[in-house]
Amino acid sequence: MVWSPYTVKDIDAVESIQCRFTNRLPGYKFLAYSERLKRANLLSLELRRLHSDLVWCYKILFGHVDMKSESLFEWASDLSTRGHKYKLYRKRSSASVRYYFFLSVS
Repeated sequence: MVWSPYTVKDIDAVESIQCRFTNRLPGYKFLAYSERLKRANLLSLELRRLHSDLVWCYKILFGHVDMKSESLFEWASDLSTRGHKYKLYRKRSSASVRYYFFLSVS
């Protein structure tokens, strides 16, 4: 299991680590955080988590990892709407801890 922060406080706490690191790079001290990320060719940690989650979702859905998609997602039952056939809904969870975790298999 991999924890993904979902509150603004937690996201800011995690992001501040990369912010401090890029601030210590030579010549980056007086640049804004967004400019430091551009110059260092980095994405924010929030965008990296989103990218990683989407890659894992793809791998799960198309059988590239040994994990059943039914344990995490519900497929859309009505396919008469526009778009593609891969519409997903996140399974309901009564515990917020479970709701914000994304399962991964090592």
